[in-house]
Amino acid sequence: MKRRSLGEVCKLLNIRPHVIRYWEQMIPLFEPEKNLGGRRTYGEREIHLLYRLKYLVQERRYTLEGAFRALVEEGQGKKANVKAAIQSLRSELLEMQEILEQSLELLHSFQGFPVIPGQEHLEKILKRLPWEAQKELYRDMKRFSPTLLELTQFLLENFREEEPLRLIRKKRSKPRKPEESLPSYFNQVLGEGRMGVITLLSSMKPAEIPLSLLEKLANRIREIMHLYGRTLLWCIFGDSAQIQYLRDYVQRKSYFSLEPKALYFLKEPVFPALVAGKVVIQEQGRLSFYSSGQGGALLLMQSQSLQHLFQRYAIEWFYFLPLNSFSLKFPDGELLQHIVETGVPMAGTAISSEEGYRTTGIYVMKNAFLLERKRRIPFTIKKDRLRIINPEGSSTDDILEVDVNRLCSSPAMLLGETPHAWFLAE
Repeated sequence: MKRRSLGEVCKLLNIRPHVIRYWEQMIPLFEPEKNLGGRRTYGEREIHLLYRLKYLVQERRYTLEGAFRALVEEGQGKKANVKAAIQSLRSELLEMQEILEQSLELLHSFQGFPVIPGQEHLEKILKRLPWEAQKELYRDMKRFSPTLLELTQFLLENFREEEPLRLIRKKRSKPRKPEESLPSYFNQVLGEGRMGVITLLSSMKPAEIPLSLLEKLANRIREIMHLYGRTLLWCIFGDSAQIQYLRDYVQRKSYFSLEPKALYFLKEPVFPALVAGKVVIQEQGRLSFYSSGQGGALLLMQSQSLQHLFQRYAIEWFYFLPLNSFSLKFPDGELLQHIVETGVPMAGTAISSEEGYRTTGIYVMKNAFLLERKRRIPFTIKKDRLRIINPEGSSTDDILEVDVNRLCSSPAMLLGETPHAWFLAE
């Protein structure tokens, strides 16, 4: 049985809060737990005691002292079996009441749930699922919106094939400390705090996030802040699980001695998996959503709310720093010099590999380039195999195996639209 708040217990037993608080002070059998907010919560044991105490005090007219002795006696000898039987019956009644309350809540939710044209199968399947699955699916459905569906459909219809990297090969000079090799223009940008830092997490599980690299990157960012005497806005984009994991970790580390207001954790949008224009429900009864990844983060950076944040910090340039060792060279003087010399609004680095070249994930981009005519973020697609409930919604036992197109993007695809944009790292 779930733990209940003081208000819920008062409503359940028809007793005022001050009465329950007084009983707790006078009867040493109560030890209600407290939640993270410091509020009392009551489990099955406490509710049984309150029911029995109410009966003894209000029906049998016991004093509190007499009721306490009676409760102690009931826990011993022959009366213990009777007490156990009563508690078992009361537990079943409480569980039934809880199910009824949840059923009414879900029923009201169904009645108020907007039917999205073309997605009527969602409600059909919802009503055919077992109770626990209904609750989970309804939570998923509350994340869903017609706008999200329209965006996903538009991107799937207008994706482009991923193209090979176009590179400018340039031999690096002898390595120097990054701050010693910056062009004067970017020295000024950093000195005036007009550069923001972006970290885009890849599709790794929270436990796989390289926390040691995160700490090293935080140290490097802090060094640059100290050098220039200005705060740099650091935004970390990830899915819900990644963000919660990192937020807890960073709080334990006291924000790496950074100003908390300068470190933002931002949840990427999620896209629904679609089959013939219909949102699909997986075999387990959950809506099939997936993280929008780096492309979704770029879309989010164009949003009005985030642009207001960037304007407040007067951000004109963004430096993309993923969690890898290449990011620790921030800021890369030769990369920034390349931007100054060529006049491009975006540039990145790549390294040679057996397959040709691969990006290091390091990019520098002007905010105006992202906002220019609400620049369309290019997406490509990858196929994924899913087991889903038949979208017709006629039966939840009718399971299909389907290929779903998932949208993928990265700054590398956006970079491909700018001439002479790549700088080759060793």
